[in-house]
Amino acid sequence: MYGTHNWQCWAVTGRISDHLIEDYIAELERKNLGPSLQKYKKAQFKIWQIDFNLEKNGNIVIYTGCVVSERQFGGCVLSENEEDGRSCRNWIAEHSELFVEKVTFRNPLMLVIADCMLSKGPKGVHLSYAPETDQGRLKKLEFDFSDNDVQELSRAGAAENVFSGSILPYLYEHTGVRGEKLPISELKIHDRVLVTRSQLRTFQGSSDTTCAIISGLLEFLNAQYSSA
Repeated sequence: MYGTHNWQCWAVTGRISDHLIEDYIAELERKNLGPSLQKYKKAQFKIWQIDFNLEKNGNIVIYTGCVVSERQFGGCVLSENEEDGRSCRNWIAEHSELFVEKVTFRNPLMLVIADCMLSKGPKGVHLSYAPETDQGRLKKLEFDFSDNDVQELSRAGAAENVFSGSILPYLYEHTGVRGEKLPISELKIHDRVLVTRSQLRTFQGSSDTTCAIISGLLEFLNAQYSSA
């Protein structure tokens, strides 16, 4: 999965079986969508990459393999097309007892993704906010940290939470802006990922980057639901 991809994401409870995915692919074939399949393993995941024929021109990527309880999120569906992703979501829900939830990337999850990406090494960060104010007079707030800025700030804290533990406290100390409280409209880690409320853009499309994000996402969702 090289190149730039704009993913929408659905999280799935329990374990998505190979048989269920094979049945889904057979259904796509019956609809003459001409799906081609690449199947491989990366980290803890088994990855099913389904590409449709040129006429349909779409794709779905399914991550499975996490050993979890039936009530925990153990898999994920990615698609660059809302209709394709929703169709896959509906098929899984109708042909299994698994629960499939569309993922919205709000502040807490954005922080998890940023920390995950910066744990791989320092990269520049762009933060954009679109606050709602009376009469809409304040349109946008933006902050940029260069690669060198992030490298210097990363020395002040733990490597696993550079964004939440070093960058955001620095932002508050020097501007008074609580970056974790104000709704983030866009978060970009240069050359790695760009996150908005509705989608996740991966640059250079490496499966290592996407696997790391999915792993952090599922861990975050399971922690949220277990504490609810």
